[in-house]
Amino acid sequence: IPELRLVWRLLQATGCRGAEITGLQIEDVVLDHATPHIWVRENDERQLKTKTSVQPIPLVGDGLTAAKDAVAAAREGRQNAPALFPRYAREGGPDADPSAVMAHLREETKNPRHVVYSLRHNVKSWLGQSGATERDENRLLGHAEASVGNRYYGGLDDRLRGTTAALEAALA
Repeated sequence: IPELRLVWRLLQATGCRGAEITGLQIEDVVLDHATPHIWVRENDERQLKTKTSVQPIPLVGDGLTAAKDAVAAAREGRQNAPALFPRYAREGGPDADPSAVMAHLREETKNPRHVVYSLRHNVKSWLGQSGATERDENRLLGHAEASVGNRYYGGLDDRLRGTTAALEAALA
């Protein structure tokens, strides 16, 4: 399923939760910014796990390519529909079609302990191995930050600059 492969690539390249990707709207994919990114935020199709999950996530490498492909497919396939992945933009997201998700997962790995959420764990591990700061790791994964300064200071460009460098190093 082409749409599922794009979801997979975005999960692998961002460390987002499944619903954060499957619930994206086309307008959440910002390709015309100095730092292309997605906005993880609530919309009519889904809620978020926590308030700290509302965040910009930079698109680098294959994640950027997958996002461009997803937007092109979404615009080509329907007229004025807001969802980036309409097949999965519902309760349960990609888990609503578990046989397709698991079939794709088993193409990637035969380890029975690996699950779709393992992609998020991989990104967390790679961030740690690449020397990402705890601040950037928390920002990328939507985890709460203890310091008020870490949560609120710095604009979009400053935030994306740090998280982009961290994600590029992690995915290298």
